[in-house]
Amino acid sequence: MGRVTISVASCVSSAVANYKDTFAHGPSLEAYKFMSQEDLDQIDIAAVKEALPVEDWKNRHKIPTGTLLDKA
Repeated sequence: MGRVTISVASCVSSAVANYKDTFAHGPSLEAYKFMSQEDLDQIDIAAVKEALPVEDWKNRHKIPTGTLLDKA
């Protein structure tokens, strides 16, 4: 059976790209998995407007959750 890999970088909106450019990190993988694109865009736009990154996304790499997404 083959393996399909989808790059998160290839399917980001302009709001997510602007967030990444502003704060040097993107949404957590859990956010991509469990949130709609519209919700991500709203959070990204609000964070850039307030000049405050989303703490859960900023510190995700430090928080082990016991899932496969920890390795990503």
